[in-house]
Order: sequence, then C-alpha cells, then structure tokens
Amino acid sequence: MLTHEKELIEAIKKQNEIIVFGAGLCGTVLVRYLIAKGYADRIFCVAVSDTRGNPEEIMGVPVCSLMELKEHGSKAFALIAAFPKLHEEMRGTLKEHGFRNVAALGKVCYAEIRRVCFDYSAETYSDTRKIQAEIHRTHCETNERINDLAYRIAEQQEIVAMNTAAFEEYLNLHAGREIVLVATGSTLNDYKPIEGAVHVGVNTAYRYEKVCLDYHFSQDYQREYFCLVNGKEKYDAYINGIINIKCKKFIGHYSQDSPVKYIEISQSDFNQMAATRYFVDNEPSETIYPDIRFHPLMCFFSIVFPAMHFALFTNPRRIYLVGCDLIAEGKYKHFDGTEVRAEEWLLNNYEFIKNTAWPKVKEFATRCYPDTEIVSVNPVGLKGLFRDIYTK
Repeated sequence: MLTHEKELIEAIKKQNEIIVFGAGLCGTVLVRYLIAKGYADRIFCVAVSDTRGNPEEIMGVPVCSLMELKEHGSKAFALIAAFPKLHEEMRGTLKEHGFRNVAALGKVCYAEIRRVCFDYSAETYSDTRKIQAEIHRTHCETNERINDLAYRIAEQQEIVAMNTAAFEEYLNLHAGREIVLVATGSTLNDYKPIEGAVHVGVNTAYRYEKVCLDYHFSQDYQREYFCLVNGKEKYDAYINGIINIKCKKFIGHYSQDSPVKYIEISQSDFNQMAATRYFVDNEPSETIYPDIRFHPLMCFFSIVFPAMHFALFTNPRRIYLVGCDLIAEGKYKHFDGTEVRAEEWLLNNYEFIKNTAWPKVKEFATRCYPDTEIVSVNPVGLKGLFRDIYTK
C-alpha cells in the first residue's frame, strides 16, 4: 500500500505504463493528479470490471474493461483507486486478470493528493466543463459587444462630422415650399412638372428631360458587382451621367458594420463626381431620426428613403412622390423604357417595403412633420397610403 504521496511519486517514476483501477471519485482524483504532475503520457487507461454504468473516458483517458487488458497484466503498473475496504477484493480481481505489479492508495496518500486535485465525480466534472465553456462563450460575446460598442462610438463621431457637413445648411431650408421626390418608375412619364417646386431625384432620374433637378441622391455600390449585373457600358454611362448632373449631388455611404459594407463606391469614382457624402443607416432602419446632422439617414432597401428623409428635414409644406411605383414583379420598366430584372432580395423585401417601411415613414412624418403633406402621384404600390392624385 502506498501510504504517502512521496511513495506514490517514487513508484510512478519507475513505470512506463500505468493503469488506474477504479472510475469512481478516487479514480477521477488520481487521474487528475497524475495529469497535473506531468505523467499523462504514462496513463494507458482507467480500468473497471464492467464498463456498463461507467463513463467512456475520464479527463480524456479511456475507460476499459479488465477483459480487454489481459495482455497488459505482465507489463503495466496497476494503481488501485478506491477506499481501503475494497482493496483486497480489487487486488484479487486484478490477479485473476494477470496483473502482478499492483499498488493501492492509502487513506493518507489519497488525502495528500486531494490537496492538489479536488475530487470530482464524472458528472460533476462534466457539469464543471459545461460551466467553463459557458463562461468562455459569455466572455467572448462580451468582448465582441465591447468591441462593437467601441466601434460604434468611434463611428458615431464620424457620422456627426460627415452628416453635419452635408446637411447643416438644409435644416428648414424649404419651409413653406413644395418638394417633388423623383424616382425612376414608369409613371414618371405621366408627371407634369410643378412650377416652382424643388425637385429631388434618385439614381437615373436625372435623365428625365422635363425636370431640372435641384438635388440628386445615389448610394454606395461596388464597381465589379455593378458591371457583373449591368455590364461595363451601363456602368460607364451611370458614372458619366452623375458626373454631368448640374445640381447638388449626395452619395450615401454605408456603415462598416453594415451587411453590405463591401458594396462601397471607390474613392476614384467618388472624386470624379463632385458630390457630398453622407452616412446611411444599416438597412432596414430600426429608428428614423429627426435630425440627420447627427444620425444616419433611414434606409429600407431603396435610395428613395434617404432622399425622403432629406426632403422632410428641409421642412416643406408638401412632398409629392413621383415615379415611386413599387412594383412586385420579376421584370418592370423604368420611365425611359429600360427593362429591369428585379433581384431576388428586392422581390423578397417587397412586402416589407410596402407594409412596414412606408407606413413607418408615414408615422414618422406625421409625428415629426405634421404640417408636411405627402402626396402620391399616379400611385401603384403605394395606392391608398398617402393622399393620391392622378395626372393621366
């Protein structure tokens, strides 16, 4: 019997192959102790008389039946890990299976190694590992949230600087006037220009010759993706078109936290456009902020929404929505006859845009700009949401 820890260490040093006999509390403690002392490579397995009802492994050490270990009896050092009253019976069992080099832990020895390793049952150890894993997961999530918060704080300063520079002069600028938000749907062809109105166009609305735009809005895009979808010729035409617009031009910039952060206009393209950048919200926007100097402009999968946000910010008495057709079809035409194939993501978001986004805009406008009337001109998808008028 090994009566003290020193004796256990001396005995282990002489062995190349150790088999711990017993998978209970004592066996678990002994395995943990041997691993802690640097003898993990010498532990062959944990032996039991019957594997039924026992764990498959303890601290990564496999649990095996003595029946599987007969060939190891002559060379392995068997350590009995159990309370003293079981030692004699366990010695007999080992002897029956051919083990000759056998030692058992005494009470004092067990007490001494417990000072190094607490005794855990397999269930308790498993629960402990789960708790440790949960702590690690929570730690990682917390760090991720802290990093995200740090980024948002830093980015908020950039948003304030960029959007204040872009929109400071437009606060209430068009109070008492009428604004026409010019989108590119086919119903734009039925629009009869309103004399004296301020016209805010999006995307290719600048091509509509009957209207001279006062402002133009476009948004981040990625050159390679644009060319892949529309072709290089259309890309060049789009860029040159924006360059040649004779009005105030705004180009929206997505947050780096946005799911579409890689769809970003190149600096070389931007430099040619003589435009002003602004921050647009990650879409779909959770909150629509009244003051766009200090917050990103709203966005719901369409450039129309930032343009609408800007129009409201100028505090006009009326906003006309022209060419905002909101058609849920695989193919549809722009005002200039260009046939467009709606991308799957846009078709999937059609119901959201119609039933959630636009009503949210209406609620925001009613609350923050109650004196601004919104009018749909020749509406299709927006029919009935605002006051409707028809010009054809």
